[in-house]
Amino acid sequence: MKTVNVISRVMGYVASCVRGFMMLLTVADIIMRYFFGQAITGAAETMTFSEEEQKKARLTIAGKLEHYHEIRNNFKIAMARKDLDQIPGRLKKYEGYGEIEKKDHCKVVN
Repeated sequence: MKTVNVISRVMGYVASCVRGFMMLLTVADIIMRYFFGQAITGAAETMTFSEEEQKKARLTIAGKLEHYHEIRNNFKIAMARKDLDQIPGRLKKYEGYGEIEKKDHCKVVN
């Protein structure tokens, strides 16, 4: 058990050193950007989306139209079902599922 404690303590020190290095790297990157207008290469990761993915974003007109048509097509598929009249009967077995029974512990206090 003593070995586990020693390994745990050493790993804690290593993790603290890595975290400290990351903090210093971030501070140094900010100072370099502010005073010298140049960032430390590899200090920050950037992620960009392709033009095709950006066009599909729902913040653009093309993205909103695509989303609209997707929902409309799904609605058409759902309405084409032949068993729509049977669905309420199938759902009856799930009535009350997940609801809290109202007993003494659910009294409303005025």
